[in-house]
Amino acid sequence: MEGKIIQGAYGRAEGSATRTGMRGYAESASIMSDYSQRKASSYLCFTAIGDGFGGPGRSDVAARLAVDTVHVALDPNRFEGEPEFRHNIERVLTNAIQEANSRLRETGAEADAGPFGTTLTCAALDSQSAVIAHVGNARAYVLTARGLRQVTKDHVEPSGDTGSRLTRALGVGRRVEVDVLRVPLRPGESLLLCTHGLYSAVTTEEMAGALLSTPDLQAACDWLVDAAVARGAASDATVTAWRMPGATMVSTAAAAQAQPGGSKRKRKRSRRFLVLLFAVVLVAGGAAAGWSIGSIWFKGKSSAKSVTAARGTKFSPGDVAVIRTSSQSDACYLAEDPGGAEQTQLYDGWKVKVVSAQLVNGVQWYKVEVASGGLSDSNRRGYVRESFLRKSG
Repeated sequence: MEGKIIQGAYGRAEGSATRTGMRGYAESASIMSDYSQRKASSYLCFTAIGDGFGGPGRSDVAARLAVDTVHVALDPNRFEGEPEFRHNIERVLTNAIQEANSRLRETGAEADAGPFGTTLTCAALDSQSAVIAHVGNARAYVLTARGLRQVTKDHVEPSGDTGSRLTRALGVGRRVEVDVLRVPLRPGESLLLCTHGLYSAVTTEEMAGALLSTPDLQAACDWLVDAAVARGAASDATVTAWRMPGATMVSTAAAAQAQPGGSKRKRKRSRRFLVLLFAVVLVAGGAAAGWSIGSIWFKGKSSAKSVTAARGTKFSPGDVAVIRTSSQSDACYLAEDPGGAEQTQLYDGWKVKVVSAQLVNGVQWYKVEVASGGLSDSNRRGYVRESFLRKSG
């Protein structure tokens, strides 16, 4: 779902909602703490969702214990300012989740009543990005002008003919493996967390439509959980959403998909459009075919210039470079491909190891591996423009 950034008045810029699923008992817990209105705050928002297991009276307790433990550890007063927050947040989040895991194991052992654990997906957001910590099969999505995309990976594997089971959860082992990622967010873009009970019953298009069809994120969250339960979600449908502050918001004409009948109307319009498009393609096909055959050889010859390193590049594979952004007008991000989608932000002083060089449209890019900095994993890879790199030492 493509969109655009437009000016507009907003309703509530945060929301959270939960409804009990068909199992008939609460299983989840969530929290939404907005610090953006404080006069001085090291970061803007903390939000988390836990989806517990263990049965009635235990599942929601496990989820609440995990969510609250991490929330307490993320007290904004523990960071002196945003720079310290950015430098330490991944370590603090990881340690807090390990603490929650230990507390769940201790509580479960004392009760001695079978499984007692939870999934956990949480995020702390500053003025530039969301740092997300993830264990299990709750999900995090981001809404940008390009649409809504899932940024976490479900920790599940097939079980039986049609089922699946968790491969990671809190409360099971002595330590838990945590995925930590930093996702850039611009003003007006949104972060959404939700449980399996919600995304199993509501499509990604409907989630995006709900966020876009009303500027009030609380109303959007209410609509999503009501829709999931109405469609027979087995487990709790729980969702939180938060919009980055700014004078803009993401919008799209496709927002009507979130409303009843919107998808049907769109399908009818799409069919008429496809018939017309097919006719145009037939007419243009003959001319295009001749051109395409002649261009294949030329493209193969010329494309090599766009994917090889330029002569005299500053760095060779194996070199270690230092990130420098002070002389640049924009921030530095790892990209999936040269000029592609931005992923993790890199900061001054972080070191990267050069893997390869690639020249695209006259711009020199390097595929690099993060060697040191604020990232919890030391092998995060992606592409960076040459202008952000300086010789190490």
